[in-house]
Amino acid sequence: MKVEINISNDTLVALNKQTQRVYELPIINNKEHKVVLSISYGIAEKFQKKYSSRVQNQSLFDTKKRIKMSLRFHEAWALQILLETVVDGMDNLYHKSLISALINQLDQKTC
Repeated sequence: MKVEINISNDTLVALNKQTQRVYELPIINNKEHKVVLSISYGIAEKFQKKYSSRVQNQSLFDTKKRIKMSLRFHEAWALQILLETVVDGMDNLYHKSLISALINQLDQKTC
């Protein structure tokens, strides 16, 4: 089962920055937490590759072009949990609103 997300370049920048924080999270001796972390490592790598390719192609500054990404259901579920965890610690209010909108989008598509 696939979950399609349609995000802007600004959301990709915020998402890449926040998913890279997964490597800083402490490991808790809980099965669900370990599953989320395990899936999140793959998600962080996926968004890093997409971000790097957009930077190399210099299409990161094209504000009209949206990015379509396909995530597996378990990846969308783990991404939602990860973002809910890190959204409270964000300093940039604009990125926080973009991430919150993505959390809502993921919540609607994974119900």
